[in-house]
Amino acid sequence: MCPKCKGGRSMGKCLSFHMSSKRNSALWRCFNIECGWAGQIPHNSTASDGVHQLGRMNFPRILTEESLKLEPLGDMLTAYFSKRMISKDTLKRNHVMQMAGDQIIIAFTYRRNGMLIGCKYRTLEKRFWQEKGADKVLYGLDDVREADEIIIKVK
Repeated sequence: MCPKCKGGRSMGKCLSFHMSSKRNSALWRCFNIECGWAGQIPHNSTASDGVHQLGRMNFPRILTEESLKLEPLGDMLTAYFSKRMISKDTLKRNHVMQMAGDQIIIAFTYRRNGMLIGCKYRTLEKRFWQEKGADKVLYGLDDVREADEIIIKVK
């Protein structure tokens, strides 16, 4: 659990800690979207030295539909998904949107506790990319938050 935010509202385990012999340091980062505390400390420093070397605090970029220039799906993409038997209701529930502009770009928004934390994009020509620095989480994670068990099938 992160010592700064204590896991946030969910009080979840959100701290990642990594020791690297190659870099001769230890790194950490809190993945709670409201915290983002991060830092590093050399292996050979004392505890008191480390406190002075923290200095580096990373705060996650706040993502919004406006900052990403996202808009609701237009008729063309709604028809595209309809041919694949994906309903408007399913698209709306999963916050599938499109990028504003001349190109047709599908935007799959990633949310945690309803907050936008990342976005992956896809063109109709199957070119993919994602927002830089976004958390690596499963798509639709909020849908299984209260589940006792989930099954992930890997091909």
